[in-house]
Amino acid sequence: PRFDDPKQMVLLNPQITFEVLSQSTELYDRNIKFDHYATIESLQAYVLVSQWEPLVEVYWRNSYTDPWIYERTRGPDAVAKIPSMSISLRLSEIYKNVELTPYPIQVLSDDLEDDARSVPRA
Repeated sequence: PRFDDPKQMVLLNPQITFEVLSQSTELYDRNIKFDHYATIESLQAYVLVSQWEPLVEVYWRNSYTDPWIYERTRGPDAVAKIPSMSISLRLSEIYKNVELTPYPIQVLSDDLEDDARSVPRA
């Protein structure tokens, strides 16, 4: 490992990075942060973990075809795979002892119902 500082707080050559998604940072993690991480030559996988449901999304580097492959794995009995690193992640282990919080989509749902009621009928 190569570090940026004497305290070894910043790893310069990671092979895998995990992000637990939150409502406030999800778009940033999926876009800007991923674009930055994709420039790190040593990085083989970028893993996004949902806090709302048993869902793991993996971007893994494939040197034979496209630079990054996307795979989505959902369900408590599913297994997420990272072929470039020969890793299998059981979602049951990732979410063991984790209390999932429902995604706050109710606000969106209420807004859509209000919009539907305000549409003039012919």
